[in-house]
Amino acid sequence: MRYLHVIGLSFALSSLQATEPPSFGEGFKVEHSATECAKDSDCVLIRTDCASCDATEPVNKSHAKALGKKVVAFCKQYKGVECKKNGPRTNGARCEKGHCAKKG
Repeated sequence: MRYLHVIGLSFALSSLQATEPPSFGEGFKVEHSATECAKDSDCVLIRTDCASCDATEPVNKSHAKALGKKVVAFCKQYKGVECKKNGPRTNGARCEKGHCAKKG
């Protein structure tokens, strides 16, 4: 009987894990070419996670719109509290050695 309780608990826990919302930040990688820049004003931060507005990556602003659409499309699968800030952030990124990077 105790064995059946353990199996039931394991099944319940595994089903809870299966309903966990996907994290876009863990699976989304910004291609290196999307970070190329010549000056600080070329760089912006884009959101890379469904729930967290603070999970961002620096990219060249010319790529921000297309990458932002990928985030929005992915987050349609997400169940939970979602960050609604979809536009690029102009503060927080800089151009460093030819590639966009987060400021300090």
